[in-house]
Amino acid sequence: MKQNFPNPDPRPASPLSSSELAEPILEQDDTERELLEIQRRRARLVGEEQESFSLWGRGRSEGIDPRGLRRHLPFASYLLALGIFAVLWPYTISDKHLVVAKLEEEVELLRKKSFFSAAERIRLERLSSIEEQVASLGLGLERSTRPPYLLSPQPERGE
Repeated sequence: MKQNFPNPDPRPASPLSSSELAEPILEQDDTERELLEIQRRRARLVGEEQESFSLWGRGRSEGIDPRGLRRHLPFASYLLALGIFAVLWPYTISDKHLVVAKLEEEVELLRKKSFFSAAERIRLERLSSIEEQVASLGLGLERSTRPPYLLSPQPERGE
């Protein structure tokens, strides 16, 4: 008894002769082989690039690759310097702000002192000019040792 099995070749039967099909299949096989070879080369190159940029050796059990560290040392030191700068910058700025605030307070105190001294000088000039006028008139008045009193009219008691 003969059993019928399905055809293992998934390609449908073609009315073309086998010699006509052989050339495109061979060309297709060649292009596929070339593509596969290009992909293998790329994979090898990418693998080499990844391995060359890796700080670790082929496995972590081997330890750190010193060539990778030497290659990345300038960049790592640059990052370290930037980190130190970023940490210290706010402290230097705050110190400068404190110095500026202290100087502004000193300027304000000097302005107040100059206003008060100018007012006192004007008051003394006015008093001295009054004393000079009194002395030139010969009235014989002297400076009072007591402060002046405010004189206000008193209401009459009889009202």
